[in-house]
Amino acid sequence: MGSEDLKQRQLQRTNAFKKHVKKCQKRGYEMGLLKKRIGQLIHAEPLPPEAYEHWLVGNWKDRRECRVRDKIKDDWVLIYSVWDEAGNPVPFEADRVDIESQTLILEATGTHADLLS
Repeated sequence: MGSEDLKQRQLQRTNAFKKHVKKCQKRGYEMGLLKKRIGQLIHAEPLPPEAYEHWLVGNWKDRRECRVRDKIKDDWVLIYSVWDEAGNPVPFEADRVDIESQTLILEATGTHADLLS
C-alpha cells in the first residue's frame, strides 16, 4: 500500500445524519453498504455510475447526493458536502486534489421521501 492510499478527507457527521442512521438501522437497511459508500467518499474514490452522484439545489444547495446501493432505481440516498479549508464547496473537478485539506460532512441519509419532501 503506497502513501497515496492513506490520504483521506476529514470527516464530520451532523446530528441529523446520526438520527437518520438510527432510522435506517431500525428499517433493517444493510449498514455495511453505507459504510462502504462513506469510505469511498472519505478517500475520494470515483463512485460507480449507478451511484448517480450529483449536486442538489434549493435548500440543499452546495450539497451532493448519491445512492447508497449501486442500483439505478434504488431510493436509499446519502446527502453530503465536501468543503475546502477556506469554507468553499469543492467542485467535482477538484474532488481528488489535495483531499487531506478537504472536509466531508455527512448531512443526511434515507429515502427521497424522508429527506427531500
